[in-house]
Amino acid sequence: MSTYTGHAKKTDANHESVKVELKAALPEASVHDMSHVGGGFPDLSIGVFGDNFLVEIKDPTKPPSRRRLTNAQVGFHTNWQGTVWVCHSAAEILANISRFYAKGARA
Repeated sequence: MSTYTGHAKKTDANHESVKVELKAALPEASVHDMSHVGGGFPDLSIGVFGDNFLVEIKDPTKPPSRRRLTNAQVGFHTNWQGTVWVCHSAAEILANISRFYAKGARA
């Protein structure tokens, strides 16, 4: 029996295209849509090369005031002890992953 009683979270207009582009660019990665979770949890969960990344997707076509994190998202990001990014495109996510490994973040 499911205990989930929330409702479907509205996603940004670019959400699906970002997810599809990311899966195409990183076929070896696990890319899971988590937008249904709620409670400030980010939109995507990405597992690649043994590391995990959480990503909140924001629509770059919206004005900055409409791209702000919700209070729940701010709370989640503040308390999360792992890697979480706010990104606007698959290219931005890939650049963050590249920087993560270029910094030697993974031994």
